Amino acid sequence: MGWGRIRAKGWLVGLGILVFACVPSVAGGPDVGLEAGGDAGGPAAHDAGVDAGAPLGVPDAGAEADGGVSDGGLLDAGTGTRDAGTADAGVADSGVAGPDASVPDSGVTDAGAADAGTDGGPDAGLVLAAPLSVDGWTFYAAAQGLSDTPTDVSADEAGNVYVAGGDALYAKTRAASTFLRFDASAGLTKNCDPDGGTMCRIISVAGGDRGEAVLGFKGIGTDDDYDPLWQQESGGCDVVAFDGQNLSRTRHVLIATPPGVVSESDMTWANGRRKGRQVFRVVFNHLPGIHHGDVWMAGTHVGFSVLFGNPQAEGWVDYPNQYPDSRGVWEHDHPAVELGDGSIETGDYYAVAIDPITGDPWAGNEYRTASKGGYGAGPGNMWNVLWPAYNGLHQLQSYLDVWPDCPGDTDPMCPYDIDNPKWVDNLMAMTFCDDGTLYLGSSSQGLAVRSPQGQLSYLPMPPNLGNSIDALACDPTDHSVWVGFGFGGIGRLHPDGTWSLFPTNLGAPSFVWQPVQSIQIDRWASPRIVYFAHLATETPAGQVQQVGGVTAYDGP
Repeated sequence: MGWGRIRAKGWLVGLGILVFACVPSVAGGPDVGLEAGGDAGGPAAHDAGVDAGAPLGVPDAGAEADGGVSDGGLLDAGTGTRDAGTADAGVADSGVAGPDASVPDSGVTDAGAADAGTDGGPDAGLVLAAPLSVDGWTFYAAAQGLSDTPTDVSADEAGNVYVAGGDALYAKTRAASTFLRFDASAGLTKNCDPDGGTMCRIISVAGGDRGEAVLGFKGIGTDDDYDPLWQQESGGCDVVAFDGQNLSRTRHVLIATPPGVVSESDMTWANGRRKGRQVFRVVFNHLPGIHHGDVWMAGTHVGFSVLFGNPQAEGWVDYPNQYPDSRGVWEHDHPAVELGDGSIETGDYYAVAIDPITGDPWAGNEYRTASKGGYGAGPGNMWNVLWPAYNGLHQLQSYLDVWPDCPGDTDPMCPYDIDNPKWVDNLMAMTFCDDGTLYLGSSSQGLAVRSPQGQLSYLPMPPNLGNSIDALACDPTDHSVWVGFGFGGIGRLHPDGTWSLFPTNLGAPSFVWQPVQSIQIDRWASPRIVYFAHLATETPAGQVQQVGGVTAYDGP
């Protein structure tokens, strides 16, 4: 259902920092904002049912998580914090202890809580070593306790760093030089086989309040209401507590609505609706106010679903027959396109971000982008229609079409050609700067920017690097924008429109030239730390041909 992408391995850069003059077509430079990755898709009309899950709970006196977002205090799409192994320069744990023995699980019973320990760490016999650190860049891989296949990285508000490593969740304190490994033996949910004996792959993560994170699983299947029940309930999210040494699950999150609520089909009415199995992006709302602690989850089919941080303040009341793991959960909504045969294409979501000015979440997919307009203004606005809205009489005016379809076509319904590469947006990442400027990255169309006033423009990419972007994050220090290129490597777009390419001349490990799937910023560190998750190259059978890793940067 999603748009496929072809990845090529890396690009070559000479010695030193390369700077290109590519002046953006908008005045001023990006403001720091939150990052949200994810391409989204979904039916044109939003689904009627939402279930509510228990709140995340009040953070204990320990460390808070930043959700991996460095955008203006907003949570990023669930990736990245970096501790680079360096002390946080006085950023303050202030001697505060880590989370109390149990980060509140929103009052939801965990149905068999995990033990509070690690799974024994890395494979026996592997001697861990301090990471290579050069000129503000620090590099983490297997020798620092990580798996070869990281996909996401994020920091919580205490600076603890979390990496979605596929086979496990990896975590460390900001100052630690190596990671601890946590899998099902530490109590993480096992729901990837009919018997509940296998943990799904962990593919996304967002740091939350101090000592708290939310991880996303890759469940089985996508969105078929007639799949076996165990498949429909596979994947989802876990909320975890981390005290710097031990990690425990505080609750599981099933993105679902109970029977008797949604009448899309006989099946959803009789058996309930469960759509969010594969969670590509998790974004924790770090903004102050009643929405603080909201966790936005997106992936296959689902662009907008939320675990309320404070359901009572939101005015949310669970359905009487709500599933225990769905308490405090609202699901779901998404932009979509109508095809020539009248069917709806929902797509996949990697790009998700929260507007630091309005507090509204945004999400985009291969075809369209939209926000939950007005959500941030007050409680109870999860039911608001998407903005820009769907227009059943004018396909081209439905939602936000970042890279316009049907150029020169006067037919208002297009009809949409899903196989035309010129029409797809292929949105993979978005990030807000502090002033509300929104940057949008596509795996095939390059880089666009939307001003706070709503004007779209398109920015030139550095030469010889292709037109593919997988990750974005706005830097709070100077309003530059960090870019993870789809064909490998890292770029930085400065406010004056010039580009710098990193890292160069550092003797860096080979994984730094791998595609960057996630960029997140630890804003609670001083100086801030930018984290990058580099994908591995794998065969269709899952054999790793080139390892991935995590890079951290705390330089200027």
